[in-house]
Amino acid sequence: MIQRLLTPMLLGLLCCIGTQASEEKPVERSYTTAPSAPKTQRWDQANAKSEGCVSCHTSTDRHTMHASPAVVL
Repeated sequence: MIQRLLTPMLLGLLCCIGTQASEEKPVERSYTTAPSAPKTQRWDQANAKSEGCVSCHTSTDRHTMHASPAVVL
């Protein structure tokens, strides 16, 4: 009984999926790459790059998400 009900539903679903897939068109995308992060930098360099961030992310937020102080971001 259940199989007789599910079979038409599954066939209908497969037809819908096949129809939608044939209507898809590729979207042209243009990505901008950012420069690589520096291998090393001093805290004063990192702080200078972060001035805009820390203007909103105040002292109530963590200064860095990294547990190790060796990661200078």
